[in-house]
Amino acid sequence: MENKIVFLDDSPSLLNEELDKFFRDNIKNLLILFKHFKDKNILVQMNSSIHDLRITESITLKEVTKDLKNDVKEELQSLKFTLSKYPYSIDISEEISIKNAEVFHEDTKFESLTWAWILNTMVISFEQNIAQWNNSTITAKLFCLNEDQSEIDEKEVIIKHANTINHITEHNKWLEEASNCPNFEEFINSPSLFLKHIILLPDAINGLQTYQHLFPLIYEKMNITNKYIEEWKDKQNEAFTPPIKYAVGEHTKRASKFPDRLKGYEAHLYFTGIAGRIHYKLKKDCIEIAYIGEKLFT
Repeated sequence: MENKIVFLDDSPSLLNEELDKFFRDNIKNLLILFKHFKDKNILVQMNSSIHDLRITESITLKEVTKDLKNDVKEELQSLKFTLSKYPYSIDISEEISIKNAEVFHEDTKFESLTWAWILNTMVISFEQNIAQWNNSTITAKLFCLNEDQSEIDEKEVIIKHANTINHITEHNKWLEEASNCPNFEEFINSPSLFLKHIILLPDAINGLQTYQHLFPLIYEKMNITNKYIEEWKDKQNEAFTPPIKYAVGEHTKRASKFPDRLKGYEAHLYFTGIAGRIHYKLKKDCIEIAYIGEKLFT
């Protein structure tokens, strides 16, 4: 199975004066969450080293006093051990930049929420936290470029969240679906074995390899479309309307500049909600995909 990603929020969770009171319990409870994700083969990711995790507004994990860390020494060792081995490493092998999107909660920008929205995944946090994230979802504001790249749109978004086992239980259905993603290499070698109504052309496969870190999300979109085609193929007199965000063609301003190699493949699915595109052509009971990647700025 391929690993689904969830993001650990690495913003400060405690006020400086709360460190002695809540640090130990926060570490213990976080480890419980990590073990739960490990059992489900889900990767916990963050944008910094575990040692640079901000515990308070001015104190990182490596700066917490030795006495405090000794009280949860075994938990910290287990946490670091769990995170240090593939596929549970928090180290990012290549830098991933956030483009054209920012997610705010209570007027504060959170990279963890931005990534959770982009990847359609979950953010996890310490149980005791400054932001008071105490529910299984977080209502936030998304700011991103509109389709024409001409202005910033603002809209409300709901982000999946967990900092207790009860929260995770509420997301069990999503977590089970996340575990159904095939191994990347096995899929690339034989896509039709997994998605019989999806044809990947060479450029699409190259794009999928480029965006391998987004494979679970891209696969989810193709899988939903594949299941839809299985039901739709016997009633092709009806319009092709897959139950995910899609467009039947390009905007008029860009259609005339569309690359020649993709003529006929203007229809597309979205896989990040901002810049991810899967360009396809409908062929009887299949879609033939010619491009997977960022939105084409033509």
